[in-house]
Amino acid sequence: MRIGPNYFEHRQEYLYAWNPVGVVSLIISSVVGSFAFAAFGFFGVFLQNVPAFFAAILAFILTIVLAITTKGKYYRKKEAKDVSSNEMIV
Repeated sequence: MRIGPNYFEHRQEYLYAWNPVGVVSLIISSVVGSFAFAAFGFFGVFLQNVPAFFAAILAFILTIVLAITTKGKYYRKKEAKDVSSNEMIV
């Protein structure tokens, strides 16, 4: 997708405290998987038995959708000027 930086950033001053893309997709998929599939059984008896599987698929899809929606805004707080060319990911 190439929406993140083209180098691996590990320094805390350049990163946000948390990335809402992962957190939001985890919360939404957990709630949907737990309540809609397991607790209330809206989609039948079969889906009451496999909510974790569907929650994992939903989290995977939501992570991609939210990453595209935010356009990588939360990958880094500010641009690092001291990254050499041999540290770049090709």
